[in-house]
Amino acid sequence: MQTTGRFALFNNPFALHLRSAEPNCHFHAAFFEHMFQRLAHRDFRCREVACCAAGAEACTFVLSLDGHVPGE
Repeated sequence: MQTTGRFALFNNPFALHLRSAEPNCHFHAAFFEHMFQRLAHRDFRCREVACCAAGAEACTFVLSLDGHVPGE
């Protein structure tokens, strides 16, 4: 069973006009984590690994069920 997945938000309006040295979409990461915990399984964790505000093409998030989220 796959326990980790990635998804991206392109043209994220919360990050398009921001500049940051690191991923900055804490709201989205918390929202996605809470949503998946409520809808699927309480052990889901979400972390942003790339951000438009930091120069990435898209805000990219890693969603994990095994408790391991890269970068933590």
